[in-house]
Amino acid sequence: MVKKIALLLVWLRDDSLHYMRHLVDMTCTDHIDRVNRFVIWYTGLSCVHQKRYNILTSVAEREPAISGMAVFKSLNWAEREAWDMFGVPFQGHEDLRRILTDYGFKGFPLRKNYPVVGYWEKYWDEAHDSVRQKLVTLMQTSKLVNPFFDYRVKWVGSKNEVAQTNI
Repeated sequence: MVKKIALLLVWLRDDSLHYMRHLVDMTCTDHIDRVNRFVIWYTGLSCVHQKRYNILTSVAEREPAISGMAVFKSLNWAEREAWDMFGVPFQGHEDLRRILTDYGFKGFPLRKNYPVVGYWEKYWDEAHDSVRQKLVTLMQTSKLVNPFFDYRVKWVGSKNEVAQTNI
């Protein structure tokens, strides 16, 4: 499916039954327990038919996704963000570089196996009168395993709190 996503986007854009002329959003989610780990979500809109389209595709960790920039130019920033945060490469994207993190940043911070604190720590060094960085010296835990959280205990709250979360 990932190889045909550009063809599907062209068909939805040009077909008179769909006429999806606006690509509202593209995002990515990480499912570490799956073979095709990353799910890419495309959300499109047809103003003519008053329809919203949700298109899902998934890719493995080192498998490149096909870029849809030739179909929708608005995918430029979204694909760069998916690369920067999750490490999903897009084949055919001509400017795949970091957009939210520093260019020298190591790793992909929204992956489930990325440490909670990160790898580097920035601090002010009085002796050198500048900002320095060093490896984090704290014990690291991943986002996937939290030793302080008991997953067996169900959350119990008042009815007002539950009603507010469902709004």
